[in-house]
Amino acid sequence: MATTTATDTVTGYVGGFSGLPAVAASGDDVGVAWTSTAGGQVTARVSDDAGATWDAPQVLEASGANANNGYAQAAGRDSRLAFSWTTAAGAFFRIYDTGSDSWLTKRTITTFPDPDAAVPADLDDGGEGAIIALDAGNKVGISLSECNTVQGNICNNPQLSLANAKETLVWRQSSDNGANWSAASIVAPVTNNKGTFINNYGWTIFHDGLPYVYWNGHNSAYGFYNNQLRVGTGTP
Repeated sequence: MATTTATDTVTGYVGGFSGLPAVAASGDDVGVAWTSTAGGQVTARVSDDAGATWDAPQVLEASGANANNGYAQAAGRDSRLAFSWTTAAGAFFRIYDTGSDSWLTKRTITTFPDPDAAVPADLDDGGEGAIIALDAGNKVGISLSECNTVQGNICNNPQLSLANAKETLVWRQSSDNGANWSAASIVAPVTNNKGTFINNYGWTIFHDGLPYVYWNGHNSAYGFYNNQLRVGTGTP
């Protein structure tokens, strides 16, 4: 795999040769997605022999996936290897079907600004951390951290000590591998007070058919932390 210099377009952080890879597996089927250019191209490769050999690279997004502090995520289950990412335009999702050895259609989870009425109007500008969970059948869940604009930047890193940098966790679910998505559900709201815990993205799984969303909460100065968990009740 080639080395990549990944540049965060929000904070300006340059991670050296850090493609920020995301890896998923199901049996001997393995998939990896990473930031493959400084311009935010997302590329994926899959293997059906536990990584001994790899298929040709597949470009999932040509550019822009380094916007909003967002990078590729991955999950595997049954005959699916799933990948998600965000750009300034929206959050996206694509599945590799290991049964047919083929890529399914690229799907849009949501566009930005988020048009769903459940998402507060001042927090719909963009998003990062589209975390995937796969369940039996064709069920897919996504937790997405959506955010506002601060001093001209979307999803501005609160480490910059900007008191009004805000994020909230949003959940969406699909029963047909991402062709259609449920309305947005707010997992963790946030207010505009500097001392209020900001809800960053964390991790998402399904267990016994229910979604579990686990994340790190912190205040805007990164001075206090807590870990939070919320369990869903099934399909919204």
